[in-house]
Amino acid sequence: MKETSKIETPETDKVVVVQDIKKEIKLLGSQRKIKGLTMFEYNPNDQTLEPAKYKEVKAELQGKAVAIRHKLIYKDGCAYIQALNKRVAFKKLAKAKLINIK
Repeated sequence: MKETSKIETPETDKVVVVQDIKKEIKLLGSQRKIKGLTMFEYNPNDQTLEPAKYKEVKAELQGKAVAIRHKLIYKDGCAYIQALNKRVAFKKLAKAKLINIK
């Protein structure tokens, strides 16, 4: 048998495969905004409960009217709940077993 030797190629001739990693946005759930209630943001790492922040989004309806809608600014690792005030929000979180209230 004939022996074969490896062919040496310079560094510039090597094939490099570059692949972009795409971020995936998943819809975990949605809530309808109920008039009179406040959306609260609960951070389990810091054990904090604060009103959630929104940003305004303008939407055109068939090219005629401009409607202003509010979009929630989502943070990773936080739970969102609608309640009348902080006390009721804590009760709802306890009922959902996200926190322990004694």
